[in-house]
Amino acid sequence: MTLHLSSQEYVDAVDGTLSSVRQAHVARCAQCRAEVESLVGSVMTLTQDDVPEPSPLFWDHFPQRVQTTTQAEGFSASDTLWWARWKTVATAAIAVAGVVVAATIYTRPATTAIEPMDSVLGALETAASVTVEAQWEFVTNVLGSLETEGVRSSLSPSAQAVDAAFEDLSVEERENFMRLLRAEMDEGMQ
Repeated sequence: MTLHLSSQEYVDAVDGTLSSVRQAHVARCAQCRAEVESLVGSVMTLTQDDVPEPSPLFWDHFPQRVQTTTQAEGFSASDTLWWARWKTVATAAIAVAGVVVAATIYTRPATTAIEPMDSVLGALETAASVTVEAQWEFVTNVLGSLETEGVRSSLSPSAQAVDAAFEDLSVEERENFMRLLRAEMDEGMQ
């Protein structure tokens, strides 16, 4: 007894890519044949119907309707963009830290002897601890001079980058992230 087609095989049958063995089953099996014919009919109906373009006024008023609806539901864009602001600041801070570390390394006088790793790490830690306030002041000044949309468009990560970063988190990191997210959402709701 041959098994009926799977969901994927029905799709293959409609697309015309079903294997010859499974096509032979469709030819013999009334149930599978009826389902394939029904799906082909549905696809034909969907591809034949012309979807009318909305009125030009639809697109003119669409943003206002979305804003009105989200305000009526108590939803604010800032509720969901807290992570974008955090990432913007974090990205800028990392960039500033990199510049400060590079400046610290390259402004030191050249020596002929190679310093032990401990002294290099100690110097980097000292430079980082001394300049944290200066770094944040720099980041604040730079971000304060930019327009909000400019910052978002130039510093916002793509959806794929966010998804990839989240997938790279360990189970423990994901649990911590969820805990922080819940805390932020609870704070935003108050």
